Amino acid sequence: MNNNLNQLSLGNFIRIIKKNSINKHLASQAEIFCIIFNIDDVNESTINNYCIGARCIGDEYKNIYVNLRKKYAKDNSVFTPIVSQLSCILMGNIYDKHSITQINNNKNLKNVCTLLYNISKNDTKVSESFSAKLLKLINSNNLYDCIAELLIYAVLEHVQPIYVSDEINEKLESILYNTNISFDSLQEFLSTQFDDGINYSYSIRQLAKKNNPYALFELGLSEYFGKMTGTPRYNIAFEHFSKAASFNHPRANYIAGRMLIEGKVGNYSKSDIEKGLKYLKKAESLNNIACLNVLGQFYLKQGNGTLAEKYFKRAAYHNFVYAFNNLGKIYETKKLYNKAFEHYLKSANLDESWACNKIGEMYRLGIGTKIDLKKAFEYYNKALKVPIEFVQNYAKYNLAVYFYMYGNYEISLEKDVDKAIKLLTESSEKLIESQMFLLCYYVSINDEEKIQKYKCMIENNPKFNIELKKQVENVLKKVKKDPKLKIEI
Repeated sequence: MNNNLNQLSLGNFIRIIKKNSINKHLASQAEIFCIIFNIDDVNESTINNYCIGARCIGDEYKNIYVNLRKKYAKDNSVFTPIVSQLSCILMGNIYDKHSITQINNNKNLKNVCTLLYNISKNDTKVSESFSAKLLKLINSNNLYDCIAELLIYAVLEHVQPIYVSDEINEKLESILYNTNISFDSLQEFLSTQFDDGINYSYSIRQLAKKNNPYALFELGLSEYFGKMTGTPRYNIAFEHFSKAASFNHPRANYIAGRMLIEGKVGNYSKSDIEKGLKYLKKAESLNNIACLNVLGQFYLKQGNGTLAEKYFKRAAYHNFVYAFNNLGKIYETKKLYNKAFEHYLKSANLDESWACNKIGEMYRLGIGTKIDLKKAFEYYNKALKVPIEFVQNYAKYNLAVYFYMYGNYEISLEKDVDKAIKLLTESSEKLIESQMFLLCYYVSINDEEKIQKYKCMIENNPKFNIELKKQVENVLKKVKKDPKLKIEI
């Protein structure tokens, strides 16, 4: 809109004058607007519409500046009343009159000019020559002409919302170009989403009955994640996805294909796999990125590592985090640890929790990089700063065991047993390693209730086997002998 930091607009001009004024009460939006257009009064809705970009600046206001620009070309003093009053507002007194000399010496006005010049550099519609002209005027302390030029541009030259709207429509139409989805279908679906009330679910179902591909896709997601009944209903989800896919909906093709090759629907037969690949190839042709990663995983399982790597690289080119992870795993298997580290790091720096934990491990152990415990601690923590459903539990385990439980003098971290136990307890719902560590800890402090709890959890864990049983028994013997012994699982 007209008041964002990338537009040299009237909205930004007024906002910055107001922000830099000594007396904010005198520098109201309405007062500044009236000064700019040399009028006595204006209603609030007009100002709001013009300043946020909800409407184009009206012809009656533009005509004022068309005439001013003509006069300014012959006599540059015509802006003196306007710029003088703006200069006064900045100094907190709207009743004074400033000469051009006073205007040019107004430090607040210079700050306004500088801020607006900086915005001009971010506005792709502003020419480099105009930005250079503003800078030259500021450096020569010609603030009067700088403000005049800025006002003429903001009112007459700045691209107004009606044109921005046309650009948005063109972009949307280009996105829909390869599909059979109409622009009206998109508008209808968005209207339903924006209305979002008690009948939203009903409205989506009604749209789906009319074969709106967006509504079909959303219903498919709801069934896939079990939001309708509390349990995923993959067959119904697939039915919705396949209908949306028939309109060349990219993600619908991707998910329908993935469901088939992962065996969530069908019989995992040769014909199901072929059908799934057909959906995925269609998604690929529609520029879906996630399907490239799934195709890579498919070919990797088929033993075609070369083709898999090509697909992963294509997805990674678009910063698809899981593709970076998959490439990292390939290089790690080949013992190309530096390359593995490089790809995991790219994923971690895009906040993918698994990769953050992996990078933490590599820094802690010096795999593919030098040992750096400070970095390890940083990336383990980074792994936790994601939505809870994506948190990597091993990061909680690693922070607890290698940093908080015993402290870490190398990074000047004091031990915090309570924090360690909290992290281990949280991760014990998923990790047998956390269960084992907690069992040993509670044996060391002789907490019988917790000992029984974690013994039961371990024995019922699907990963529990004879080897793990021996390992636990071995550690428990040591802990019983010396309760202060450092627990190592």
